[in-house]
Amino acid sequence: LQSRSIESLNSTKKSVSSSPRSSSTSLSSSSSSKNRRRGQASYDYDDDGESEEDEIMTGGLPTPSSAPPPPPAAPSRSEAVPSVDRGALPQLMDLIKLQKFNGSFPSEALDFLPVANSSLRAKPDSIMDMVSLPSSAPRTPSTVSILVTALVVMAFERHHEVNKVYWTLVAQKARAYIHKEAAGKNFEGVDIFNLVSTLLK
Repeated sequence: LQSRSIESLNSTKKSVSSSPRSSSTSLSSSSSSKNRRRGQASYDYDDDGESEEDEIMTGGLPTPSSAPPPPPAAPSRSEAVPSVDRGALPQLMDLIKLQKFNGSFPSEALDFLPVANSSLRAKPDSIMDMVSLPSSAPRTPSTVSILVTALVVMAFERHHEVNKVYWTLVAQKARAYIHKEAAGKNFEGVDIFNLVSTLLK
């Protein structure tokens, strides 16, 4: 009887000593499970499918798309390169090079113009006899320069329209010269361009 009591007591001690270890393991497992559930719950998903964890990583900004944006449409050929008459360019450029610093053109420019009367090239001063000058206008080289320059501008507009990109600024400078010079030469009220328009083919 005494021997049985001792064995029963030893068995009880073993049971008590193993019980805390089992309880600790159970508590640790339960705590880990709760932490996992808490961690999963802390990152909810928004309506756009992005979790709070993703928003934290990106600072709350939308994640850029991996696909690059499409390139802009290339301009059509007609928009990128204006049409020009390349066959007429050499003569046109030679004419433009004759323009002086003040915007005027010398009488040599008549060699590049389709004038109706070829004798005008040989005698540039005769241009004053071929137009209806006002009686108050002086018959001087400056008047010849005004008329020749006006004739060049008319030739640009009438025969080189397709190559306008090359002579637009040149014509603007020539017109400024004509208006400035004509103001002091008693040409007020006279359309100088209309005067010389009949001299071109």
